[in-house]
Amino acid sequence: MITNKIKILFLVIYLLLNNLFVLSQNKNQETTRILFIFDASYSMQGEWENGKKIDRAKELLESLLDSLKDVKNLEIGLRLYGDVYPSGDRRCDDTRLAIDFVPVNIIAERMKNDLKNLSAKGTTPLARSLQEGAEDFKEKGDGRNIIMLITDGKEACDGDPCEVSKELTKQGIIVRPFVIRVGKDNNTNIATSLGCIGEFFDAQREDDFLKILKMCISFIVDKTTTQINLLNE
Repeated sequence: MITNKIKILFLVIYLLLNNLFVLSQNKNQETTRILFIFDASYSMQGEWENGKKIDRAKELLESLLDSLKDVKNLEIGLRLYGDVYPSGDRRCDDTRLAIDFVPVNIIAERMKNDLKNLSAKGTTPLARSLQEGAEDFKEKGDGRNIIMLITDGKEACDGDPCEVSKELTKQGIIVRPFVIRVGKDNNTNIATSLGCIGEFFDAQREDDFLKILKMCISFIVDKTTTQINLLNE
């Protein structure tokens, strides 16, 4: 199995050769929609390298949004879970669409502001968030529908996110999700439980997280799924 460090090496080479965010502007005429599903559960209060996981993940995602503003035919949305009710309530319905799909050049600044005001409180309803995330794409017209899940933990409710993802992909509602785990955690059980949801990347370090984010976006916008499959192998 190719390690995460080798994945990062592939990422750096790919980005240097392709300069994606400039070249893709005139290549992709099909609308691409990316739904960021962002973990705001209580565990995101844990420390990472230079601060809390929730704060560092927000800051790094915000910096990515700046890079996307000039990408044409790209719409983004934001779904949150765990940001409304405290973890002690164990509210497995704590998932909401914070920002519906809007062209990235219009909505990027608002998404950055929403992220700044976000705090981590609740539980982790992964399966429900994926299921409702798929509903967010309905009646949006033709295009490629992609979920990017950013989380530090596994399902904390009764759902099975792996089965949900498998069924949604089979039905053609979404492209197989990208899953990025954040935080310095060598818990292989969590990695295994997340790996079956989609294309899984383990961001143990903060700089890994931003590089992985950019790589995933580059593959999405450039439609180069072959490289992703190779990395998974």
